Parts: sequence; C-alpha cells; structure tokens
Amino acid sequence: MAKDPVVHSSPAAIGSRLQVESVAGRLTVTTLGDKLTAAGVAAVAAVIDTYLNSTLSAAQRTALSATTGDNYVTISAGRVFVAVAPGTEAALSALIVAALKTAGNTVAG
Repeated sequence: MAKDPVVHSSPAAIGSRLQVESVAGRLTVTTLGDKLTAAGVAAVAAVIDTYLNSTLSAAQRTALSATTGDNYVTISAGRVFVAVAPGTEAALSALIVAALKTAGNTVAG
C-alpha cells in the first residue's frame, strides 16, 4: 500500500506559492504557477549540493544511493524532485523554501 505524502510546507503556511511534500524517500517542491529563474535553479542546486555532500554522513549517502541509484535530483522550471534521507526531510524542505523565497529566484508563471 502506498504511503500518503507528508506536507512540509504549503502556500498558506509560508506565504508563498510553494508546496513541499515527501513520500518514500523523495522530496517534491512544486512552485504552483511560478517558475524558477536561472538564479533559483542555481540556489536550489547549491542547497542540494550542500545537503548531499556536507549534511549527510557517508552512511546516509550510501543508504540513499542504494535506495535511489544515481537519480538524486531533477530540477525543472516548476518542480524539484530530490532523494532525501529519512529524518532529514523537514530540514531540507526548509532550506529549499528559504532559497526559493529569496527575491528573484522565482517569477510568475
């Protein structure tokens, strides 16, 4: 049976057009009508790079790799998918939301 997604951030909760959910080791950020700018893509990529290379322990990275293979990240104009280690979903969600709420990182779609 599939698990229901856990909502980490919603537009009403954060005052922005972002929805962040996680399920089964995947974090999904949807911009709900807005689009990421080039600066927004770079900001999200930097957050995820820090998360994968500095925040996670070697054991967590190994476990994540065993679960997801090489498919860690997909970033498009309106959505971000990232593999996430158990117990770190809320922290990564908050960092990505902060990056996307920075002026100039998203534009109306």
